[in-house]
Amino acid sequence: MAERVKHSLQLLMAFCVALLITACEGDTREIVNAVNVGRLNLVSIQIDNPSDGSVIPLNTSRQIQVSGTNKDGTSGINLPSTPLFRSSDTSVVSVSRGGEISALKTGDATLQALYGGLTASIDVSVDVLTAIRVEGNQMPDVCRTTTDLRAIGIFETGDESDITTEVTWSASSNARVEPLTNGVEFAVTDTEQATLTATSQGITNFLNVDGQPTIEQITVTAENEQPDQEPVVAVGSNLQFNASATWADNVAEPVTQNITWSTENGNATIAQTGIATGVSQGAEVASGVCGDDLATGTRQFIVVPRPTVQRIEFFDPTQGNVNNPDARVTVTFRIDAGQNPEFLRSRVLFTNGTFEDVTEGTNWSSTDDAVVFVGNTAQDQDPVPDRDQKGALTGESATTGVRIDIEYSDGGTEPFRANLQIIVNGAGSGT
Repeated sequence: MAERVKHSLQLLMAFCVALLITACEGDTREIVNAVNVGRLNLVSIQIDNPSDGSVIPLNTSRQIQVSGTNKDGTSGINLPSTPLFRSSDTSVVSVSRGGEISALKTGDATLQALYGGLTASIDVSVDVLTAIRVEGNQMPDVCRTTTDLRAIGIFETGDESDITTEVTWSASSNARVEPLTNGVEFAVTDTEQATLTATSQGITNFLNVDGQPTIEQITVTAENEQPDQEPVVAVGSNLQFNASATWADNVAEPVTQNITWSTENGNATIAQTGIATGVSQGAEVASGVCGDDLATGTRQFIVVPRPTVQRIEFFDPTQGNVNNPDARVTVTFRIDAGQNPEFLRSRVLFTNGTFEDVTEGTNWSSTDDAVVFVGNTAQDQDPVPDRDQKGALTGESATTGVRIDIEYSDGGTEPFRANLQIIVNGAGSGT
């Protein structure tokens, strides 16, 4: 209740401030803006562009960009109506009703935006542009995807400022430059060196970047692929695909993380890391494209039905990973009383002979928690290994008669169950 009253008072105060501004300046926008402040629960506004401390080239113009932050802390909120703008020195920087600023003479000024009683301000300078420096990485990966490009203005006073969005960009015929919200990106489309040029007020500079490499072929293979056998993945399971590029000089290089992955038939999906997931039974093709269709590699594979579960069993992670048959614990498991928890895990054996760790999906219980406590809390809810984690066994006192039960359901009519006899040695006995 108190919070609602406080918020209502804040809205009323903002509305009153808006009325005062309207009375003084004859601009009805602040009344509309005050309504929007309340509707969007705004607590502050920010001038996003230009940034505070920017140097603006003399005789240029740019648009002020303003966003809001609400009481939940969400920032970057678009304002549905136009703020009221002011300049502390209109002979240096003028600002139009719509927020376009014009740099008229060298000097300093403070720009202010008002929105329904909320204000934001930044300091800017106007200076004579004397040079431009173009910055951009050479293409960042072997497939030559797009990368960022920036223009830095160098001014008469020696100050520097980012003028990426203020310059005019051009590129040689084998490259393209694409505007972004706060900059530009570029890509080179053939093997020749490309030139990217920035121009403002008759001042120009350029950056030469390497061309696309010549790729002879892309080879796609599945992890642990067997010769003369099509890779197989079950519905709901994953299969890692890898790709390598072979250049004109026969040098090969891994490009798994650089290419664009896709599948063709809808029987599987594939992530941009090359991991395919079976969706439905049938033939499928994993395809990887390097750059702007520089080269494409494919690999056919088969999606088979998910194998069925044969049984659930305990396994000891200290004896090896989930696929180690010797890690199975079948009859008894020994722990010490009064010590840190010992950890078991559960796995299911499928009809195709493979295992899967199902510890987190298994329900764990003890026939006597006062003697042997078993954790049953999922690890993602309790990331620090302790006695509550699933599969954690803590011996409270010496015994030979406590049983641990596990139960797992794969969606069938009956869950899979297993149990294990726990022997708890006396404190410090080690026997």
